[in-house]
Amino acid sequence: VQVLKENGRNAQDKSYMWVYRSAEDSEQPVVLFEYQPGRGQQYPKEFLGDYAGTLMTDGC
Repeated sequence: VQVLKENGRNAQDKSYMWVYRSAEDSEQPVVLFEYQPGRGQQYPKEFLGDYAGTLMTDGC
């Protein structure tokens, strides 16, 4: 994601959207988009905290 006029960053810097989604059969389905400056493992670790359920990813 390229963002123009973001404080402390150049317009050419890359940023990323992390997308989290609850299971299809959830009582109240949720899709959450989280804007982050990178693709490092610290972003989902920080968001998910102590979560111990099943995860499915599309990345490596």
